Amino acid sequence: MPPAAKRHCSVIIYDLACKEQQEFEKSFKKLLYVKWNINTKDTCRVIVMNSNKTQNKFDYKGICLLTQETPYADPQKMLENIPDVVEDKEDSSSWLEALKVACDFIVEDFDAPGVLTKQLVIFSDFSKDLNCYELTKDVIKTVNNNNMFLYVFGPPVKPNITIKTPQDVDKWMDNAASLDNLPNSQNYRILKVMVGKTKKRVVCHLDLSVHLFCTYINNHETQAWPQPLNFCKSLVVPSQTFRVLNKGKLNIRFQCKNKIIKPFVDALNPDKVFDFFDIIKCVKRHDRLVPIRDAKRFHVEGERCFKLLGFTDRVNIPEYYLRGEGTYFVKAVNCFTDSLVKVCKEENVYGIAKRVYNKNNNPKFYALIPVVSEEANYFMMTMLPYAEGVKLAYEEKPVKTAPEVHIDSDLENYLDSLEEKIMPPMIMAPTITKFAEYSLNKEDGFKFGASLFENPTSDDHPFKKKWGSFI
Repeated sequence: MPPAAKRHCSVIIYDLACKEQQEFEKSFKKLLYVKWNINTKDTCRVIVMNSNKTQNKFDYKGICLLTQETPYADPQKMLENIPDVVEDKEDSSSWLEALKVACDFIVEDFDAPGVLTKQLVIFSDFSKDLNCYELTKDVIKTVNNNNMFLYVFGPPVKPNITIKTPQDVDKWMDNAASLDNLPNSQNYRILKVMVGKTKKRVVCHLDLSVHLFCTYINNHETQAWPQPLNFCKSLVVPSQTFRVLNKGKLNIRFQCKNKIIKPFVDALNPDKVFDFFDIIKCVKRHDRLVPIRDAKRFHVEGERCFKLLGFTDRVNIPEYYLRGEGTYFVKAVNCFTDSLVKVCKEENVYGIAKRVYNKNNNPKFYALIPVVSEEANYFMMTMLPYAEGVKLAYEEKPVKTAPEVHIDSDLENYLDSLEEKIMPPMIMAPTITKFAEYSLNKEDGFKFGASLFENPTSDDHPFKKKWGSFI
């Protein structure tokens, strides 16, 4: 069976009784819609507090766990099911009870293979008085034991350092002075205790809520390619290949699920639309389009492999060759590979390897660059280009070295006669037309338009008057 899909699972608590409800609602919806537009398999549940409806395992007043499991599929439908805010202040909810309900749900439903990050989110301004605080220790213990990430969005807290990595968020929260500006209320005192006792947590204002929710997470670890490295015909060495850089791909990829299919149109006449079945697939070879009449023409057959073809001196592989589609590293999993890396480093040679990622895939060739460090010895692997992908450096010769050519009057008259014969009247390109329009309007005082091209050879035509020798 294939490995479980990697995903982030979250429970979002939304306070319906915030004073600035419009701002909180805007950030809450923005978070849902951003996640909805990302091509992701993440799952989420939403809990509302201070509502006129109660629905939770512990029967806590005013806390409602929405029944829809994946609001990322359609946030609009989920938002329509949110109950109204409670009118009686005595029936207000406790945010600690809401955290207790969320923690219990995460432990029971999100404890599964493939879950990278368990996210516990709360949107609240903590304006309601806390009527119970006995659950503080229980919530902190559950969060730490299950490696949850706690996000508190709403308090007026801004970062005092530049945030570049998740480690910077931890440094920011470890600094006790970062929460000194919070009001001295029971809610915020308990919140400070939770920040000091939990491992992964962040408290900030609404402006950074979406950014931190999407980036302050456990990173997706790449899976090793376990194909062994083959030498000659009989020697097989276990190896693990990891990708460290993939050209053209970003860490966060936004992709709208409602894709717009664009039709095929004529380049010269955009109003002319071609049917999909009339399109012929082509490949570009040596600046020419070659139609693909048969898909089997480019079919490659072969087993997956990772074969070391030989070695070459490092001077034979200049730096501009090492700009392939991806960069990988081959981990030394035994003493043989470790010794091979050291020898290649001492001899200043690179390995040349053939790699077929999967069965019937196109083979690609890589340079194995030895790297020796205190932590580990490994090969850095970069794909090599083909000859047509490398442009040779060309230096233009100085003008002084060109031969001198003497042009006399007979040659000039001959060139003039050719010019009159080979230059027929024609419509100019759009860019040149714009320049001509500007020039004619400025100098001759008439409006330039398509009528100029109706009969350009007549004696009274503006082109004939201005450029009569060329028409």
